[in-house]
Amino acid sequence: MITPQWYVNCDGMAKRSVDAVRNGDLKIVPAEHEKTWYAWLENIRDWCVSRQLWWGHRIPAWYDADGNVYVGRSEADVRDKHNLATDYPLTQDEDVLDTWFSSGLWPFSTLGWPDDTPEVKRYYPTSTLVTGWRGWKEKSRARKRMRTRSSRSAYTYSRRNVGPNVSPPMVNS
Repeated sequence: MITPQWYVNCDGMAKRSVDAVRNGDLKIVPAEHEKTWYAWLENIRDWCVSRQLWWGHRIPAWYDADGNVYVGRSEADVRDKHNLATDYPLTQDEDVLDTWFSSGLWPFSTLGWPDDTPEVKRYYPTSTLVTGWRGWKEKSRARKRMRTRSSRSAYTYSRRNVGPNVSPPMVNS
């Protein structure tokens, strides 16, 4: 069955990420991976962040009986923003966010964000991100605070090796 999906327009993020490398605000390590960075980001497509799973961060969208969609940080935020009474029936979208997308929320949700906690102050902003190639979609949001991005292969163990992954037996030989 085909269902409606939620997408993130990545054009703005991609442009800021490309500009950050070109003007020296973000450094790609090793530098030879800059070509891949530009090729991927200059040909970016919208990112489908909907997943039909039973677990995860729920899509922050609510529907009324007429099919109107309300988006906000929380149901209370939606009700406040749109002047909806507390007894006005709303149903939250059942989809959850894509794993790569929601993994970007994990540090904030564990450190007390959006409150300005001592943990958020201590650990953010960061200056270096080390990630495998597969994490680029979620991780490529180049913020001014990110100064270095180090790319490497992801080390995984599985019976079949797919993409840039290297299994431990290959590393040990």
